[in-house]
Amino acid sequence: WLFSDMLAGGTPLFENRYEFNTGDDAERRYPGSYNMPLSLAYAALRPVGGRAFAWNMTLFLSLWLTHAFTWLLLRRWTGSHRLAALIAVAAFAFPSRWVMLFGGSPTGTAMAWIALLALGTAMAVDDDRPSGGWLAALALLLAWLNDRHVFFFSFLALPGLILLFLLLRRPRPQPAPWKQRLLALLPLVAAALVLGAVAARSAVSGFAHTSLETGRAIEEVRKFSPFARGLVAWGGRGRD
Repeated sequence: WLFSDMLAGGTPLFENRYEFNTGDDAERRYPGSYNMPLSLAYAALRPVGGRAFAWNMTLFLSLWLTHAFTWLLLRRWTGSHRLAALIAVAAFAFPSRWVMLFGGSPTGTAMAWIALLALGTAMAVDDDRPSGGWLAALALLLAWLNDRHVFFFSFLALPGLILLFLLLRRPRPQPAPWKQRLLALLPLVAAALVLGAVAARSAVSGFAHTSLETGRAIEEVRKFSPFARGLVAWGGRGRD
């Protein structure tokens, strides 16, 4: 809504005057992405049907983007497009996804970019296509703009995704040379390194006087870590 109001001229650019405001509007200047690019969809839909309509349609757009990207990924390994489309429903059927959507967190919408990241990585690893590397790099950028939590876990998942698609790699009569295979992954690796460095620097500067300096005890980490049942259970605690 803030981004939409900025576009309409109601709120000065990059000034969030509504959260944590103690009386000085100048202190609330907060440059950021404001959940781009899905905030663009909200801004376009709000004049059509109001704020509630625009919000709900943006959530549905995120779900269907997830389904579309997952369907494109799964149909690489099955001859049945219908079967791939049916299985892809699981990509947004987990309660964990809906809890984040219902709670209003940008994490709920940004999860769509994880599916796009997987699709691009599969294209780069399985097809040796640089366009796949660029697509995966774009997915990382969109996650970084939309929600830093999703970006962080996407970043951590990258080695596992690459390994997974290497194991699923289909045999070729004439395998591509190693140079071409490395070039296909280059955009993704470059994006991960650059965005990871920017995110790490931002996190350290933003938490200079917290436990980032001293670390946390293993017991403290265990106590506040999510439980596995939170993936499939309704009504779990927020951290699940």
